[in-house]
Amino acid sequence: MLQTLQILQGHIPMLIHSSPGQVLQIGFGTGQTTHSAFLHPLKSYRVVEISRDVLDLASLHFKDLHGEVMDDPRFRVSVLDGRNYIKYSREPLDIIMNDANYAVATGSASLFTRSISSMPE
Repeated sequence: MLQTLQILQGHIPMLIHSSPGQVLQIGFGTGQTTHSAFLHPLKSYRVVEISRDVLDLASLHFKDLHGEVMDDPRFRVSVLDGRNYIKYSREPLDIIMNDANYAVATGSASLFTRSISSMPE
């Protein structure tokens, strides 16, 4: 079930958007969501991950799930807090995906607040 969710999280936004060029994903996990998104034509893909350890462990243990997306030239990573990245970045984005998506879990609930979406331009 979890793998199906991760696959759909990568495909659905790409299929809904008419021209998904610049994509931001908050949270990397195993990288399977990223892998699914990379099956679509994208210009750039930034992952914001709060923990370098997650990226290191995914690189060591989950290559079969993410297909080594970290080696793709479109892949860029920032080790930062996702909410703050969105709040302070002026990077133009077509899609923002949240792979740290369990609102009831400690630490990820603040990603689901209105304060980010109501920021002044």
